[in-house]
Amino acid sequence: TKAPTIPATHQPTPNPTPHPIDPPTPPPTPNPTTPQPTKAPTQTSPEVGEPVDSVLDAASTVTQFGCNNTPNNAIDRTTEKYSCDRTGRLAEPTGIVVVPSHGKVSIVKGLRLYSHNNCANCDAVDYILEGRIDPTKNFFGTSSPWTVIGEGDLPWKDQPMDRNSRGLPISSTYESGDPAREFTQVFFPSNLEAFLEYKLTFPTTRLAGSTSFQFAEVELPGMQFDEVPDLSLSPTVSPLPNPTSSPMEREPVNTVTPKGSSVTSFGCDNSRANSLARTIDETTEKYWCEVIAGQLSGIVIVPNHGRMSIVNGLRVYAHNNCPSCDVVSYILEGRADPSSPWTVIGEGDLPWKNQSLGRNGRGQTVSSTFESGDPDLNYTLVPLSSNSMAFLEYKLSFPESRVPGVNYQFSEIELPGFLF
Repeated sequence: TKAPTIPATHQPTPNPTPHPIDPPTPPPTPNPTTPQPTKAPTQTSPEVGEPVDSVLDAASTVTQFGCNNTPNNAIDRTTEKYSCDRTGRLAEPTGIVVVPSHGKVSIVKGLRLYSHNNCANCDAVDYILEGRIDPTKNFFGTSSPWTVIGEGDLPWKDQPMDRNSRGLPISSTYESGDPAREFTQVFFPSNLEAFLEYKLTFPTTRLAGSTSFQFAEVELPGMQFDEVPDLSLSPTVSPLPNPTSSPMEREPVNTVTPKGSSVTSFGCDNSRANSLARTIDETTEKYWCEVIAGQLSGIVIVPNHGRMSIVNGLRVYAHNNCPSCDVVSYILEGRADPSSPWTVIGEGDLPWKNQSLGRNGRGQTVSSTFESGDPDLNYTLVPLSSNSMAFLEYKLSFPESRVPGVNYQFSEIELPGFLF
């Protein structure tokens, strides 16, 4: 076309309205009135369940570990005593796992242990109480880990305790144990974690090395719920000024516990020259533990890099001699800081328990990667690929050696995983 189909406009658009109908919006408030983040939660506490004298009812299923006999009378609501025969099993942890018959989740607020009729030397003097919500599966399709609720000495450890005659009924409440009976008690007032099953370990008896461990009754006073309560009681907080990097920015390493990290032992009498540094010195120079009878033993490692990590496996390298001294089972736990409870990452038998394994000469360099241990050395490996829990510190217990009761040995520990 030679001419536009629509005539061009020659006049400017109309002038803006000189007097807008709506007034301008006010300027921003220099001091906003929006409340600051709360320092304390405003949500009602979840403690609205049913208070009970014990979340473990008399019809609960009880299994035991570290004992030769079958479980009996641990929660029968009487002082008829429970007895565990530990003959030949002193190197193993001892205790019970209880699945309440009511099928309700619960929050435990205390632990009561009633004394049996005789043998004060057979009393438990310390404890580890753990719980889990699902015995069969978690998000990854594996068993839910045990979470530590509380651990430490029982109050009667250094106190004389009278005995309860056998078979007497126990009448207790949520608030108090039976005032007519003798018991020791530990409180967990700040515990807000709900669980379905409980594991109670008794590492030490009053007489170390006693082959008999006994009590009359155990109670876990607490709250029962028909469904898992909402425990989202964390205060609201301001956003971090410098957000942390994405959790996907992770560094795979051959071990999250490198050479130079802090290592302490428990349950071992290592008064002779035996450096704990050998456990993670990147060589096959061996470490040994002179096991204290009746105690669970192992090591606690605080990595020197100060970074959170997710463990993907456990490697234990063989020492130079004494196959009978090999550790054949393990419990690996982690925690985010020294004041947090230990959480179980994995536990069970080591693969070499029923295998003939070669030895490593002393002092050889260990050269490994995230993907593999040193191919030139002998080691056993436990995969923990489904673990997604990040921790700062680690605790590794060895409940059993190849020959029960002997001092155990190994040359190196590695925890392959990711640093963040």
